Amino acid sequence: MAERTPERLVRLLGDLPCVIITADHGEAVRSAVASADCHLLHKPLKPLALKSLMARLLAARPRAA
Repeated sequence: MAERTPERLVRLLGDLPCVIITADHGEAVRSAVASADCHLLHKPLKPLALKSLMARLLAARPRAA
């Protein structure tokens, strides 16, 4: 069976944060993003929202020894 793209990306890149940016405000998208353990931002995207999320994600990552 062919490997699905999300599993392939995890295998190749490791555990990286994921940010989905979409104009779709539907519950199906919200649910799919949550189940994929990703972060969701809606269009029109406010630059400060992206900057804030990126800062939180960078601050939360483990430090290299």
